[in-house]
Formats: sequence, structure tokens, C-alpha cells
Amino acid sequence: MFHTEDSTAEPVAEGDHDPVGRHPVEDMEEEEDEGADGTDDTDDGIEGAEEEEDEEEYTPHFEGAMDPLGFVQGAAPQGIELYQQFERLEYEILAERKRKALQDSRSCDQPAKKKAKNDEMLGVTLEEIEEMMSFGYRRRKRVTKKRGRAKGSRNKLSPEVSMRIADATLHYASGNFDEAIPILEEAVRLAPNLPDGYNLLGLIYDAMSDRKRALDFHMIAAHLSPKDISLWKKLIGWSIEQKNFGQVRYCLSKAITAEPKDVGLRFDLALLYVELGEYQKAAESYHQIVDLYPANCDARMMAAKMYQKCGLLDKAIGILENSFNDRSVEADQSYLIALHMENCSYENAIQLIEKAWLAFNSPNEIPFYLKACKAICYAHLGNMGVAEVFLQDLQNEHIEENGDLVNEVASAFMILGYFNLALKLYLMMDKIDGTNKAILHLKIAQCYASSSERRKAIPFFYKSLAIVEDNIDARITLSSLLVEEGKEDEAIVLLSPLKSSGALSNFASTSSKPWWLSEKVKIQLMGYTI
Repeated sequence: MFHTEDSTAEPVAEGDHDPVGRHPVEDMEEEEDEGADGTDDTDDGIEGAEEEEDEEEYTPHFEGAMDPLGFVQGAAPQGIELYQQFERLEYEILAERKRKALQDSRSCDQPAKKKAKNDEMLGVTLEEIEEMMSFGYRRRKRVTKKRGRAKGSRNKLSPEVSMRIADATLHYASGNFDEAIPILEEAVRLAPNLPDGYNLLGLIYDAMSDRKRALDFHMIAAHLSPKDISLWKKLIGWSIEQKNFGQVRYCLSKAITAEPKDVGLRFDLALLYVELGEYQKAAESYHQIVDLYPANCDARMMAAKMYQKCGLLDKAIGILENSFNDRSVEADQSYLIALHMENCSYENAIQLIEKAWLAFNSPNEIPFYLKACKAICYAHLGNMGVAEVFLQDLQNEHIEENGDLVNEVASAFMILGYFNLALKLYLMMDKIDGTNKAILHLKIAQCYASSSERRKAIPFFYKSLAIVEDNIDARITLSSLLVEEGKEDEAIVLLSPLKSSGALSNFASTSSKPWWLSEKVKIQLMGYTI
């Protein structure tokens, strides 16, 4: 296909023969090596992170007699898109670099004494010999590594290529697309590593409504000029129109590499990961935005939510706590408290609750959410005195406005085995219209069944089963309670198949299995009839 220009490649000495052959576009200033790939022969004054980033940059180049137009005219394997070919090439280059680095590291493992001995025998070091041999033959200047092309190092086009590009541009402006295309194709063959020809061909095919070829030509142009952010953004837009999300992700990554501080691009990539269900990658993308712009509250909150979604609660808590002391947004406080509770860090949650508590002048101003969280946290820590206070305060609250929170507290009490406290909350909820009575009555029945007043659970089990008939566990528990009360016949009827034709037809119209066919029900019923 083509090769990727690598900063680790050996420089070609002036006057040496180039086996690939030089195109007109390659008649350029000798200083070019300082520019496009941003590399030189020294590492002085370079930060490690910047150097690592430079090593990951790729500039593809077509070689020798390779026809670059073949990639747009169907030369690629069927089913392989152009961006995937670039992606595979970059992977191979990176793998090769890693192999080379591994070999270099192994070659450096020779004992230092052996090297010193050899240097003494020669009288000079190996580095000094290499420097003398390369003096006057190296293209690259020993300057500090800089990103981007050095000033004055722009490719010098041959007159032949320049004229063809100019003629094709005039034809394009006049709408003479058929005349412009062959001229540009010849210009591309003469200067295959010049992005201008591909870009103009992309514009022409777009004007001709051939979006596939237009996109492929722009894709090549973008890779030959990877810092051209406008090209990558155009490719992103077209890829979204085609719903080609793999290509959208690829182009977004390239655009971010070209413009790392463009927060809009980073948000787009994070949102794409969310839509694809890749929540950890989404969290990491939002986290990168926070690292660049710590004051971006939206990115911080989204990073926390995505970390939570993929189960990384410590990271979700950490990214919020880093800025919690600087801001007092109630929503952020509430969410951070909820994360600590989900992570079973009840002491930390209480500290946040108490801190938030101090911000209010009177108890009446304290949000009900904080009161509910405090009761749950202290219940988990075994301090039920706070729970009793919560129940007392609840008499003065509008329960109907906080039904979900009351239900959450009651569920926590029930899970912890405090059935009497949970029962009090559920009975308060039973007085409110609009609640899910089937679930609520089942919870009340379960609380009674776990208390000393087990018989009081029976009517609430019946009420729940009147709404949800196929709750097998509820039927079995209720049948056991009936047997305890000496009502075995009633228990048998409860577990026996329905005889009503209307009830049978209702089960026949659904895909669920009738409850009386359950093995658990059959075993329970068998115990009553033996």
C-alpha cells in the first residue's frame, strides 16, 4: 500500500541513491526533516510526555510506482474500508516499533565493563566514531525537537505539478468536472504525497454527489496533512450521516490528535462512547476533559456517572472529591453522598452530610434527602437512635412529596433486619394514593411475617396477590401462614390450579408460565395433601 514515515528511520545521506525514486513533489528543502514529523537527532530539552506523543504520529507516504488512485477505485479488499486500512497500517507500525525497542533494550543489556574495555582498546568511544562518520552527511540539524513543520520547509512543487493543480482548480470552479478529474489524477501520480490533489478530487466528487469517492479522497488528504482539523471535521460529519460509527470514532480520534484542546471534539467522542455502551472509555474521555479544563463541571459529573456505570466507584468518587471543596453545588453534594453510600463508605457519607447540614440556619431548611441519607447511613453503622429521630421528624414532613425517599429508607431498614421500623414507614406510605399497592402490600406482609405478629401478614399477602397473581414466593409464604393458623384447606386452594375459565384464558394470552405449574408450588402442595 504505502509506508508511514517513521522518526526512527535512518537519514539518507546527500548524494546517496534513493531506491524508491523521487517524485517532483519531493524536491524540497533539506531542512524538511525538522518539520513534518517534528523529530531530530537529539533529545535535549524535550519533555517525556511530548516526546511520547510525537512518536505516535504517523505521516503515510506512497512509495515508488504504487498507484494511489487504486485505494479509491476498489483495490482494497472487499468489506475493508479505507479508514480501516489506515488503522491496520498504524497498528503494524506501532507493533514494529515495539519490537525494535525490545531488540534495542536487549542489545543494551551487555555488561558495562565489556563496553569500557572495548573503548579503551579503540582509544575513542563508539559514539565519537559515529559522530565523525556522520559529519557532513546528516540531513537533520541538531536542534531541540519541535512539533510541526519548521518555517520555510514547505514542499516545493515542480512547475508541472503546480500547473496541473492550477488548471484543475479552474475547471472545478467552472463546473467542468470531467475535464478536471484526469488532470488531477495525473497530478496525483506525479506527486502522490501531496494532499492538494486528493482534496480537490474530493470536492469534485462531492459536487457530483459521489459521496463515497469524495470521502475516500478526503480521507487520504487528511492523512497526508494530519494537522488539517477542517478536513477531519468534514469527515466526522459525513461519517455521522452514514451512521458509520467506527469511522466516526476513528476520525474523532485523529481530529483530537490534531487539536488536543478542542473540548467540543472530546465531548463528541465521549458521547459516542456512551451511545456505543463503552462506558469506561466514555469515562476516560470525560476525565481527559477535566484534566485539560478542571473547571468544566459537566465533564466532571459525566465522568463520575460513567465510572459509576461501569462499577468503578472509587474513580467516580475521586474525580468529584477533587473539586468538592471548591464548590457547594447541592446536586454534586447529593451525588457524592450517594456514591459513598453505594460504595458502603458510610462514615465518609456521614461526614459530607454533617458538613452540608451546617450550611442551613434551621432544621426546617434541611433537605429531606439529607435526612433520609443520614438515617440510612447510621442504620448501617448500627446507630438506630438517628433512625428513631427520622421517624419522629417524618410526622411533620409531606410524605407524599418524598415517597421515593421514604420507600428507600424503609427498604434499607428491612434489609438490615429492622422490620418494625420499616413497617412503620410502609404503613405511612399505605395512606398515600398513587403508590404501587401490589409492592407496598407485599412489603408490609413481609415485615409482619418477620415479626411477632405474623398473622397480620395474611390480609396484606391477599391484597398483593389480588393485583399480581403469579407471585409464587408470596403464595408459598402465605400458604405457610395459613397452615400455621390451622387453615390447611385454604392453603390448598391457594396453591391449586385456577378453575375459572376467564382466569385461565388470561394466562393463555400471556407468554408467562402459570404459577400452579411451578415445581416449588407442586412440592409445597404435595406436602399439604399427603
